[in-house]
Order: sequence, then structure tokens, then C-alpha cells
Amino acid sequence: MRENNGSYVMFSIHAEELRDEEGALDYLIIGIKNENAFPEIDALTDLYSETRYVEDLEKLIAAGEKFAVLQIHVEGFSTFNLIYGRDFSNELLRAIALKFIYMMDMDKAVYRLERERFVFILKKAGREELLTFEQEVRSTLDAGIMVQGELHPLKMGAVAVRAFFWSISPL
Repeated sequence: MRENNGSYVMFSIHAEELRDEEGALDYLIIGIKNENAFPEIDALTDLYSETRYVEDLEKLIAAGEKFAVLQIHVEGFSTFNLIYGRDFSNELLRAIALKFIYMMDMDKAVYRLERERFVFILKKAGREELLTFEQEVRSTLDAGIMVQGELHPLKMGAVAVRAFFWSISPL
């Protein structure tokens, strides 16, 4: 929906049909969600969103600070979605996010991108710190995530970004 000032408000609409034993429609449930309510927080996982990631990245670059970026995806996640369904997959994403939150400190932040992709910013980090943290993330997923009383070992997909930015001096 476009507002008078030219900005857009994004909504998602979800509908669910509830039917009786004979298959006749009993209820039609429609949910409308304002997706712009908290654009810096991912609604599903409570992690920082991609919007916040871009903002934080721009701030670090503008400040000329040293940092590292680690972007990952969870391998085979679509299989969980197909076998167990979307509700289970969402619960699994929330459990992964919680594990990642516990790995954070003052110099680390985690963001959820789309689907099962996550990105971490490590402030003041160089190559060795990034590689150590990458192994920590990998080990966390390998150890498994508990969902609905079962431990689900996961694999970290190929690291999509391994970038280092060092202090940039103006010319």
C-alpha cells in the first residue's frame, strides 16, 4: 500500500480454512500483519533483520572500523520444511536463532536474511578471529538443535561471504 508521502507500507495476508468432518467450510480465518512495524527486527526469530544489517554495515564502513562478515546458510533446510511442515521449520529457525543469540557479545551481532540464511558481523575481528568463530558456528549446528523433543543435527552450508574491512583512510 502506498501512502500519500510516497512511502510504502508492506502487509502480509494469511488465510486459513477450517472445515468440518464433511469438508464444509466452518471458518475462514484471515490474518493481516503490518510488516513495517519493526523493520529492524525479524518477526520470526527476533534477530536483527536484513534492514538493520545494511544499516550497521554502512555505519562500520563510514566509521572506517575493522570488522569481518560471516554469511551462512543451513544446509538441507528445505527438506525439514517438506517432511515436517512450515510450523516445524519455523520452530527450528527460532531455536537456531536462540543458539546464535547466546554466541553474541559486545563485538558480535547476528542477523537473519531470507529463509535459512544468517549473517554475523564481528567488530574488531581479523582473519583468525573470523575462522575461530566460523568453527564455533559450525560446531553449534553440528551438535544439533532440539525441537519438539528431538535433537536435529544440522550442517552449515558453504560460507557465502568471508570479507574483511580494515580502517580506510581518506585520500
